[in-house]
Amino acid sequence: MEHLVAKVGLVGLVMLGATWAARRWGDGVGGWIAGLPLTSGPMSLFLAVEQGPAFAARAAQSTMLALNGVAAFCVVYAALCGRSWIAAVTGGVCAFAVVCWALAGVVSTVGATLAITLPVLAFASRALRTVPAPIAREEGPGSDLPCRVVAAILLTMGVTQMAATLGPEVSGSISRLPIVAGVLATSALLRQGAEAARRVLRGVVVGSFGFVAFFVVVAVVLPRAGLPASYLSAVVAALVIQAAVPLATLGRA
Repeated sequence: MEHLVAKVGLVGLVMLGATWAARRWGDGVGGWIAGLPLTSGPMSLFLAVEQGPAFAARAAQSTMLALNGVAAFCVVYAALCGRSWIAAVTGGVCAFAVVCWALAGVVSTVGATLAITLPVLAFASRALRTVPAPIAREEGPGSDLPCRVVAAILLTMGVTQMAATLGPEVSGSISRLPIVAGVLATSALLRQGAEAARRVLRGVVVGSFGFVAFFVVVAVVLPRAGLPASYLSAVVAALVIQAAVPLATLGRA
């Protein structure tokens, strides 16, 4: 019961804080925050506590690999969002699923995962580069906030409860489903148009570099050290990488 309360409370607080920051600093920064391990990080910690460090370390590698699917989601969504949000979401989710499925049986080491993932993220970041435009912001009623929070909580609870059945590889991949990114991008698309959605998506990709740092540390350090040292080191690594990201280049909506 205490784990359930911790999952709901921690994930809910993380999503509320991320949403506040997105509304405060703009769509690009909102996407950058969505790219961080704000839900996958707590989920990894719960997997380590409930399934053991070895399980969580293996899941961490699959989570990193799933970032290639996230990059595909972002690029395809950006290409289709000028048509309709339904086409963009459908195409993006299909791209995510196909890429994750294709890579699942190919990559087997942390080094190989990095060798594939980092160039893919760099390519996606360039492909999604947009020229910031002075668009007047219109604050919506925030109706998407409950959707983000509920989606993140349900995903965390579902994956952690079914982890033993799903296994570390599937658990790790599912934990990176771009639910929050999709909600943020669609909200920006409906509120301000395609360019705003693309700023969100580029922010997601740029934020994913810190995500990689977090899960590299978890995958490598967790089997050799305790949970506190491993996850503290992972957080520090992610923050160091993210500190080098020039947020101004993401464009404020």
